[in-house]
Amino acid sequence: MYVKIGGGDPFLHPDFETIITLLRSAGCFLTISTNSVTVTPRIVELLAETNVRTSVSIEGMEAVNDNLRGSGHFQKVLDALETLKRGGVNVLLRTTLLRQNLDDVPELVELAKSRGVKIKFSYCRPAGRAVHNQTMLSSQDSPNYLKVLEYLNSPEVLPYVLMDEGMMFSQPVEVAQKLLRGRMCGAANRSMHIDANSKVSPCVFFGPTFSFGKIYQDGTIRDFWRGKVGNKFQTVRAIRQPSECDSCNRLCKNECPASRFYFWGNYNQQDPNCLYEAMRRCGSPTI
Repeated sequence: MYVKIGGGDPFLHPDFETIITLLRSAGCFLTISTNSVTVTPRIVELLAETNVRTSVSIEGMEAVNDNLRGSGHFQKVLDALETLKRGGVNVLLRTTLLRQNLDDVPELVELAKSRGVKIKFSYCRPAGRAVHNQTMLSSQDSPNYLKVLEYLNSPEVLPYVLMDEGMMFSQPVEVAQKLLRGRMCGAANRSMHIDANSKVSPCVFFGPTFSFGKIYQDGTIRDFWRGKVGNKFQTVRAIRQPSECDSCNRLCKNECPASRFYFWGNYNQQDPNCLYEAMRRCGSPTI
């Protein structure tokens, strides 16, 4: 089982060490995202000992990042990155593609190369400050978004970056082996979300509408997954992919239902982050 621990910042949790120890003793593969504010020697030691892959969030070069995350955060990221590297932690940088940082992507890749780590680029989804600050990419951003993807997929850049599978021009065949119910979207298909108060939902990006029950108070992981508690998972599994996906040969069918609903108020239209949708909007030939 693969467990991703996010935040806020997980290192601030008073039982952080216990949580990591329990999950690793259960045989789980762990990844953690940190905003790098609190990196202590003990945390570094624990992450190295338990081989937890750690991503340090950075949202752009200094001006853009600090405008989004607070003055001085950019330097804290670099300091935390070096501390984790020296401690033997499996670490990388992680950036969410936003309206504000598309122009910074080439510099971010060069920054990661200069620090000897990879950088992962992920989609921005409708949750938390992304909604309030209007940072999510919309159809108006398609030209710049497509330009960024062309850069990230160029042969000279690919060895230094990781990205969400839907961003890949050439999707590895092995991705198909990870799909369940033919969908790349993990919500209720390959993954579930448990918040800090133990509330369960098919995906954090669906918001409170799809949150229901508490783990172990109302049932086990297996109970929620199999529908013995509520029907939220079955509801999400029944969401149909857009009609454009029916004839598409790419693996990322159904992109992100949460984004589709956020932008259009229904699940029938395509996610603005769909590669082919961006190409259509820009009049580019599909790959």
